[in-house]
Amino acid sequence: MTTLEIILIVFGVWFALMTMGIFTFVICRSKIKAQAELVKGHREIWMYYHDNYDALKDIFDNDKKEPLTRKQHMFLVMLFNHMELAYNMKKFDLLARTIRNKEDFQGIFTNNSVGEFWEKNRVFRDKAFAKYIDNKILGK
Repeated sequence: MTTLEIILIVFGVWFALMTMGIFTFVICRSKIKAQAELVKGHREIWMYYHDNYDALKDIFDNDKKEPLTRKQHMFLVMLFNHMELAYNMKKFDLLARTIRNKEDFQGIFTNNSVGEFWEKNRVFRDKAFAKYIDNKILGK
């Protein structure tokens, strides 16, 4: 083996390692950015809930008898948009493995209003997401 061949092999290995390192850095950076955006959206939804508490508090009341108001309906639409986004981000490996969508989602379904809303509006959701909610979250 000539000196030139050895140099080319060493350079090739170095280049491959550098490329893998850069690729790994870009992937990790993308995941961190995606997760930060999801957290930002999460915070915005719950700040909206907090800022409109008087109008929205009945959503999570199991004794609620009246139908959802327009504002409550729109809040649940936003919440389910966010949940579907989180589901897809996890599905496509854009979130850290520590994010526990299942437990978060189950907490949302602990009251009647959300379950009734889901039954009426699940047809507007991605089929894979709807199946995940029905099977893994609601245990149907």
